[in-house]
Amino acid sequence: MKKKIIILVVVILSIILLAFTVILFTSVKKDLKIEGNLTKEITELNLLIENNDTSNINTRLNTITTSGDYVLVEKAAKNYLKDKEKIFKEMYEILDNSDNIENLLMIDNIKTDGKEFTNTISLINNTGSKLTKLRDEYQSLSSKEKIESYLSKKLREDDYYNDYYINELMADMMNNQKNLDAINEYLATVSKLKDIFTFLRENKDNWNLENDKIMFNSETLYNYYEGLLTGISDDKVNNM
Repeated sequence: MKKKIIILVVVILSIILLAFTVILFTSVKKDLKIEGNLTKEITELNLLIENNDTSNINTRLNTITTSGDYVLVEKAAKNYLKDKEKIFKEMYEILDNSDNIENLLMIDNIKTDGKEFTNTISLINNTGSKLTKLRDEYQSLSSKEKIESYLSKKLREDDYYNDYYINELMADMMNNQKNLDAINEYLATVSKLKDIFTFLRENKDNWNLENDKIMFNSETLYNYYEGLLTGISDDKVNNM
């Protein structure tokens, strides 16, 4: 009798252990599937934002597809990506109007706005200020501390979810640096354009337009001006 009881207990414990194992395996499998889908979602949204592809992005940023504690992770990630999308949208608006900046050196603009270049320098200053502000916001947004701030206190204290969230949103840090480098290169070009028109304005009595060309009354001034133009040309070649 005693032996039968022991066997029965062992069988019951085995069944309980098996059931627990199945439940645990099912739960882990479900979590891994959720993680995989969320990783894919974050990766795709990042690509859409950085490529300025706004198709269906707002719907995806405002739709929660996970469950359990992953809901909090997804909400944090998408709130972060909403702010990133806003910054990139504004940056692309500036860059889409880059033709306005590059055309400032065209002879028509020099005829129209010279020799004070009030509108030209104003456009350059506004573009530089806006882009500098957006660059600084993007740089701040890319920091680990800022990324982590979107996560709830509950999940920040959970090593597993915290590490997963941080790793996913910092996965493209190298790409972030490339974006910052590109912005800084554009800002350098804007700064060089300002130097050119400031130089022309300060030396307005020393040059005139002849046959649609700027002609200086001093070789020294001409050489300096050509050096400024070369700096702009080098930027265009390096950014091609």
